[in-house]
Amino acid sequence: MWFEAEEDLARALAAEGDTWIKRNRETLERAARLVATKLGWVTVRSNVPSATLLVGGRQLGTLASHGLGRARVVAGQTTIELRADGRAPLSKSVLLVPETETTVTMNFPDRDAVPASRVVLSPNGREAGSSSSTQRTVGWAMTGSGVVAIGIGVAFGARAIALKSERDTDCRAGCSQVGVDADRSGRTSGLVSTIAVLSGVAVGGIGAIVVLSAPKRARIAAGVGTVAISGSF
Repeated sequence: MWFEAEEDLARALAAEGDTWIKRNRETLERAARLVATKLGWVTVRSNVPSATLLVGGRQLGTLASHGLGRARVVAGQTTIELRADGRAPLSKSVLLVPETETTVTMNFPDRDAVPASRVVLSPNGREAGSSSSTQRTVGWAMTGSGVVAIGIGVAFGARAIALKSERDTDCRAGCSQVGVDADRSGRTSGLVSTIAVLSGVAVGGIGAIVVLSAPKRARIAAGVGTVAISGSF
């Protein structure tokens, strides 16, 4: 309950005239700093104003009239969902980095949009759809995603090092709960860092292969939820 903990600690620290708060302010401030490392910000943009925003299954309100919403959220892998009357809900899995603002764009399909149909050859024998540039675009997108994942892994690695330092400082004369929490969080950040870096290397490598293997002439067949690419290499 990191979100609730931050709110409660903020209210406690605001009570400057309280004797107990004065006596324990340093400990409370350290706890507040630790809680802050578990949280981040998410900004969601959408083409449908007033859509309901849910993060990790928790309803956080509705988007503003211009289709923009911002919320304080618990960091980590989570699902962002938008719901609007008369439309199928949208959901996206996002890795939210601690103490960082993450911007996510989620647009609902046009009500009048026609589902993608299979691409066929035109009478002159040339493809009526996209060429191999589409495959290269997909490849570059995967490569970019891999680089982003590696960057996130590096960020979590740095966070793990910082938490280890905080744990070592706290545990010099015996670990308090803050030190125990810092140790646990540091191990989690280290694991996330390893997974993100390895995933980034894998996705980026596949993207590079897709770019390099793009055919000179391609035929792309697309349907709802499926894409097939064939051609001469």
